[in-house]
Formats: sequence, C-alpha cells, structure tokens
Amino acid sequence: LREELGGVYSVNASGEINRYPYEHVSVAVNFSCAPENVDGLIDAVFEEMDRLTEEGPQPEDLQKVKETQLRNRETQLKRNEFWRGVLAYIFKHELDPNIILTYEDRVKNLTAEVVQETARKHFDRKNYLRGVLFPEEDVAVGE
Repeated sequence: LREELGGVYSVNASGEINRYPYEHVSVAVNFSCAPENVDGLIDAVFEEMDRLTEEGPQPEDLQKVKETQLRNRETQLKRNEFWRGVLAYIFKHELDPNIILTYEDRVKNLTAEVVQETARKHFDRKNYLRGVLFPEEDVAVGE
C-alpha cells in the first residue's frame, strides 16, 4: 500500500488471538490516506489477502518480517511495559511463562506454509467490518 502504490501516509496490520469472552481471532488493517484513495486501497488490501491465501508470502517478505519481529523483541525485553503486559496475558490465559523463552525460535522457524494456512483459515471476506473516517466538508484549516 505504501511502497508499491504510494497511496497511504501510514499503514498498520495486526492480528490478535483472544480466548475471552469467546475464542476468536481478529485481523486489522488500518491506514490513513486521501479520501479519493479509500476504495482502491481497500481493494488492494483484499488483493494482498487473496495473494497470501493462494500463494503464501514471498520468501524475502517473510524474512523481513522475521527480522523485524526479532529486532522489536530485543527492544521490548528492556521495557517494563512489555513484561507487565506479557506476564498479565500469560497468567490470564493460564499459559506456561516459559513460552517467553521460546519466542526467538518460534519466529525463526516460521514458514511460508504456516503463514499461508493461517491466512486461509482467518481471512474471511464474509465477516469483516469496514470503517472509514472522512474529514468534514465545511471545516476550515485551523478550526
């Protein structure tokens, strides 16, 4: 969306696994763009989701994501907010705290096949929410 189409100012894609109040997975893609680009960029998001379900990630893209995840973890480990959040999550969901120690190996061992299968399982065009915020038409700059 940003690198190839140049249509967004910023973009964020994230996923979350929840057990409460019921077991479910959510995937969110958020971006800011000019109002006239909204529909085309949403179509591009769905095209990318389709590509991931049909072909899986490109090897170089998967490698970049893994490297980013590992660099981010290095930073997170130094922050109290990370430890507070991850430990609260672990105890809330009754997980083994030692899972923290296996993160690096799990990232390194992530395969394109696992990403593709996860995309097939959770990318669903029949069950999504589209929310778009447009600027007010009559608002002058600085008001």
